[in-house]
Amino acid sequence: MEPRLIVAALAILLLTACTTAGSFCEVSAPIRPSTEDHLTEGTARQLLVHNQFGATTCGWRP
Repeated sequence: MEPRLIVAALAILLLTACTTAGSFCEVSAPIRPSTEDHLTEGTARQLLVHNQFGATTCGWRP
């Protein structure tokens, strides 16, 4: 699957969550993997997109 397609699908899911489950900022939090986690490239990319969206939309900070 092409990376741009994955990012677009994740963005659509995040935007849909805002309208169907209340505010994204109210129901979500940053995902912080532990040092023991073994992430695939795809999972790491999804975490980055999620956390960047939250930083932009909700003002999450590291």
